[in-house]
Amino acid sequence: EENDLEKRGIKLLEYLTHEVQMLELKNDIQTKVKADLEIQQREFLLHQQMKTIQDELGGSPFDQEIEEFRDRAKAKKWNDEVAKTFGKELDKLQRLNPAAGEYA
Repeated sequence: EENDLEKRGIKLLEYLTHEVQMLELKNDIQTKVKADLEIQQREFLLHQQMKTIQDELGGSPFDQEIEEFRDRAKAKKWNDEVAKTFGKELDKLQRLNPAAGEYA
């Protein structure tokens, strides 16, 4: 009977050790996710503030540059497919977050 009790105790200890490891892993994951979300929220907030400031000041030089590209593109004698593709690419460029790697 003593041997059986010892086996049960060892199994219980193994189970509890496993549970502690799982809880630690879950906690680590939640901590990392929370940190990532905080960084993303901060970047989004700063981007929105920057955009609002630029709008208040009459738009950004980048937006003005995009409009110049659009005006110059209208003067080009491109076929419809090229003009459409160029317009889509300008739209993508205008929507880019200045903090994004593709922005530069």
